[in-house]
Amino acid sequence: MALRQKLLKPFVVEPKDGSDHTHTVVFLHRFPESTTEEEMANKVISTKRTSRNHKTLREQFPTVRWVFPYPKSGAGPYANLTAEDKAAVGLANSATPYIAQILLQEAGKLEGGLEKVILGGQGETAVAGHGAMQSFPEIPAAIRGQPDAVAEFLQATFHAAHWTDAASHPRLAAYVGMHAENGEITRDLVTYRTESMRISTRPAGLIASVNSSIVRNTPHRFIHGGYKVHNAQWDGRRIDDFAKVLAEDLSVYRVPDETPAAASASASNTKPSASAEAANHEKNERDKYLAAAAAEKKANEERVKIIKMRIEADKAERKYRLEREQEARKFAEIAAEQKKAKEEEERKRAEAKAEEEKKNENKGQPGTSSGGAA
Repeated sequence: MALRQKLLKPFVVEPKDGSDHTHTVVFLHRFPESTTEEEMANKVISTKRTSRNHKTLREQFPTVRWVFPYPKSGAGPYANLTAEDKAAVGLANSATPYIAQILLQEAGKLEGGLEKVILGGQGETAVAGHGAMQSFPEIPAAIRGQPDAVAEFLQATFHAAHWTDAASHPRLAAYVGMHAENGEITRDLVTYRTESMRISTRPAGLIASVNSSIVRNTPHRFIHGGYKVHNAQWDGRRIDDFAKVLAEDLSVYRVPDETPAAASASASNTKPSASAEAANHEKNERDKYLAAAAAEKKANEERVKIIKMRIEADKAERKYRLEREQEARKFAEIAAEQKKAKEEEERKRAEAKAEEEKKNENKGQPGTSSGGAA
């Protein structure tokens, strides 16, 4: 199950023939080096089917390009690239990390830039992907006080023609993190919550951090679990949830289902027998029961999730409150020292002025000259 020793360019599933390219999904994976391209083509998330019509995500979303970067063997599967690795993947040999460069490359292929790129992963790859959201190039210090230069940097770097403000504009289309059922709260969720709650203490006029803005502004969706094959027609609720993010949250074009009239005409060609109808009724009742049980389980899980999130949020809030209090005390100490230094400087100036005035008065008094009368 070892990962790759040498990297390849990402595995890509292009939009369907004849379809415009409107969005890109960059989804991180950990398929081992032994996985062939033919196997990849049947394993990646774009090949998974929803319960809505038992079609794959690629069939339902024909305008989406799907990009699957390969991980490298080592402690940091997406961070330990050599210059040779970067050349093999087609990246610039710069300080910008692997996945951040992939995201920027994909942004350059889209009208709308980074705002049309969806980033996702499963488990530890989701956490790694979220880390990549915090590793984009920052605004150079030399231009931070120049709004026009800042806007030019944002537009050129992230391929988003309307970006001008570093605080409110930088974002991806969405981040989707898939995690295990009832798993521990993961670092991507904690980071998002803490960034969302952060109260900025930066002085007026100071340019915001691009990476902090991207985390705060990007819509986040957390889905319980990855994707596992349930049967030949459906790959699980998690795939339905992923499709919902694309279609409902992001308004990505989705191929309409077969019309009711067409479905009715198809069904009328074969009339079910009485036994078949009874079997269908029994199946429907069983499905209703299972759906109700699943809904109750999901509701309980959501309650547990909310409680855990509140606990983490409270911890984060206490942490940032302490940091703000420490920062406030530090600023107060600095201000007190500055005030003391200013008062000392004013006192010295006053003493120097008084001494000067005294010397001038002495010079003007008679009989104070050093020479005697002739």
